[in-house]
Amino acid sequence: MSFRSKLSRQLLQLRLPVIGALSTIESLVNTGFATGGGKQVFILMRNGLCVKGSDVKPDDRDIFSRLMSVIEDRRENPSEKSYTTSLLASGTGKIAEKILEEASEVVEAAAETDPAARDHLIHEAADLIFHLLVMLGYKSIAWQEIEAELSRRFGTSGLDEKAARTSSEAPES
Repeated sequence: MSFRSKLSRQLLQLRLPVIGALSTIESLVNTGFATGGGKQVFILMRNGLCVKGSDVKPDDRDIFSRLMSVIEDRRENPSEKSYTTSLLASGTGKIAEKILEEASEVVEAAAETDPAARDHLIHEAADLIFHLLVMLGYKSIAWQEIEAELSRRFGTSGLDEKAARTSSEAPES
């Protein structure tokens, strides 16, 4: 059985959808494999998809990870022309004000009923999430830590999780 056939079979056994045609596979690399004389690159993504290299953006991490990288960079390498840098320089108080302002705007947008309401809510939600990410970056909390906490909670009833937190936080008599 050819290398191409073996790899194709392995991908199918792993239930990894392959986007694009697999032609002669020449080499296996860290993130995927190269195929064909023109070195068409297929990349095995973290989400389990196998995609053509030409279809992958230079930075194919999720947008939250990409934003956190920029925020961390602005914290470590401030830029005079950066809104993020100015927020980070202002500290917790200013960032908290922006989070409260944006949260209020999300609530207001959610109450709207006109045709543009949905787009407005999306816009305000993005603003809120961005400012929350700035606070996390200011406090040197990595996005992966938030993902880990959400993963820990996933599959647990919110009511059960809250009850467990409340009982462990209750003062002893």
